Amino acid sequence: MEEAKIAIRVKFKDGTNYSYKVKDVAQAKRYAHSIINTGFRIKRSNVLIYFPVHKIDTVEVEGEGIERGPLNEYIREQEPVTLVEK
Repeated sequence: MEEAKIAIRVKFKDGTNYSYKVKDVAQAKRYAHSIINTGFRIKRSNVLIYFPVHKIDTVEVEGEGIERGPLNEYIREQEPVTLVEK
């Protein structure tokens, strides 16, 4: 099995941080993009905890091979998303 080598760090506005590793840069970019657009979840025991997008401050991807690529271009060109609270 391939060793996970790219770190993803999710930083929340309240100062809480979660991090985990994935196998490659492409997977890390997909996950980071998904987190920013749909939120983040973690599992504790038998409970899934979901964090909405407006609670997330930043998502960082770190590791060898990080550079601009097609997914970065795609993300940069998208219109900003405005969240409306009900």
